[in-house]
Amino acid sequence: MLPALDERRQYIETLVANLSTAVFSLDPLGRVTTANPAVHEILGVWLKPGDGARRVFAESGLEPLAALLESGGRPPAEGLRRGVTLQRGSARVNVAVHVSPLRGRAGEDLGTLVMVEDLTELLRAQRAVAWREIARRIAHEIKNPLTPIQLAAQRLRKKFSENASDLDKVVPEATAAIEREVGALKSMVDEFSRFARLPEVAPREARLTQVVESVLALYKGLPEVRWEVELSSEADEVTLDPEQMRRVLINLIDNAISAMNGKGTIRIATSVLPGERAFRIEVADSGPGIPAADRDKMFSPYFSTKHKGTGLGLAIVHRVVTDHLGTIQVEPNEPSGARFVIEMPLTEETPRSRQRQAAKAVSHGEDDTT
Repeated sequence: MLPALDERRQYIETLVANLSTAVFSLDPLGRVTTANPAVHEILGVWLKPGDGARRVFAESGLEPLAALLESGGRPPAEGLRRGVTLQRGSARVNVAVHVSPLRGRAGEDLGTLVMVEDLTELLRAQRAVAWREIARRIAHEIKNPLTPIQLAAQRLRKKFSENASDLDKVVPEATAAIEREVGALKSMVDEFSRFARLPEVAPREARLTQVVESVLALYKGLPEVRWEVELSSEADEVTLDPEQMRRVLINLIDNAISAMNGKGTIRIATSVLPGERAFRIEVADSGPGIPAADRDKMFSPYFSTKHKGTGLGLAIVHRVVTDHLGTIQVEPNEPSGARFVIEMPLTEETPRSRQRQAAKAVSHGEDDTT
């Protein structure tokens, strides 16, 4: 019996060791029990049995992953899955993290299993497809106004060469058409430039409640929009770029108002994720909702379900959120409409926040020198 068990264990260990997905397990205190080679390949750190995983990740600059392992890495009973962007030196790594509780046959707590899948190449391929679509759309958008510009110029040349009697009438008509179409081209190029040249996020300590309220103040004059606002005091002091986050909220609210044709209910809510050093922002509307087939495309540049607009709004939203090392998803809202869910780490980057964390650690008897 024992040789069979040993053989089975060796088979499982060999299988896990050869997985391209990073897999490691923790005991109930958050200490590493096992880790396969892919952990180092994907995350750039070595995990040895007995290491405190959260400490190793925090010291290696992988704070978003460390945040998921807060409180010893105790996940909800059903586990949790998060998309996370990690910074490894000058490179960004996009991963999907799945944290699951380990239970014995009698239901006893055996610790936690963590799987980290590298999505960087997949997302890079998706971005390449998205940029090809951008190139196609730009070519299409430029070609449309070029035709009337060409026709107007040809008409002018013909009338001028003929010294036509109605030349004084044709000149203002043709030049007006050219100016109009050039203006449309300039507007399209300007909007693309804003997307391509988004400033880098500059996170600092900010009051999320103030950011949300300053955006809502812009929409006070909409009589047919009903607002449901739930702002958590626990999710108030966060680290983010206030101006960029205002841009995110304005884009999401404008989309919601457009989807409802200016009439309906919009819900804005903030909260802290239980057991995680992360916060959530939700923007939901009572519009017709988004078809399931379109949800994965919503954040692609130049994809739009509206007849008007360039489709860059949600692409800008996605870029700002991911630059904050966060994630955004679109879900159906009940009983109708769409719900956009943003989750971002409560990153502690400013001197004052680091001092507060240090004071908190001392009060709990922790030693940051180890």
